[in-house]
Amino acid sequence: MTWIFPRCGRCGTGHYTQLDRAVRLHCTNSHCDHWILPRELVDIDAWKLYDGLVAVSIAD
Repeated sequence: MTWIFPRCGRCGTGHYTQLDRAVRLHCTNSHCDHWILPRELVDIDAWKLYDGLVAVSIAD
């Protein structure tokens, strides 16, 4: 199993983080207001916060 940090689908530079207890995952780029729901992360086995950033596991 490999863990990766997905990039924002809108700006392409930011990663995702969970800013508060809300379910939404927000882009870390301060110039981008994009957010997604965890269910929008497709083709992954699991996701977790790693040092504040969203990491997703994919099959090797």
